[in-house]
Amino acid sequence: MPEIPWEFRQMHAYNMMETEGDIMTGRPHRFARRDENQKQIVADLERLGFYVVDTSPLGGQVLDIFVAGWHGVRHRWEWLHVEIKTARGKLTEGEARFFERCPECPAIVARSTKDIVEWFTRIVDD
Repeated sequence: MPEIPWEFRQMHAYNMMETEGDIMTGRPHRFARRDENQKQIVADLERLGFYVVDTSPLGGQVLDIFVAGWHGVRHRWEWLHVEIKTARGKLTEGEARFFERCPECPAIVARSTKDIVEWFTRIVDD
């Protein structure tokens, strides 16, 4: 079976959200607006060797990106859910709900690349 091009799959996902509503809330979906610093943060992370999955087009209660990287203290690969915000950016209702419902999930609000890199090097109690 031939591989379906990424652009087609992404376009199909956008069309589904536009017609069927937000996947998490069921409400009509507005196209997600990326924070102005997101593109730079993603580029920095990839340059540093992190694996980044952009989930910002999903909107609703889905955070902006998933980041996989080597946790320097735990000595293992870990995934981190990240909501990217500018210096003055605030969480939407859906984003805040994610943090309330998943207090044990590895998730942060990042305003810079440094915030994310620090998570992967912080001392933790297991």
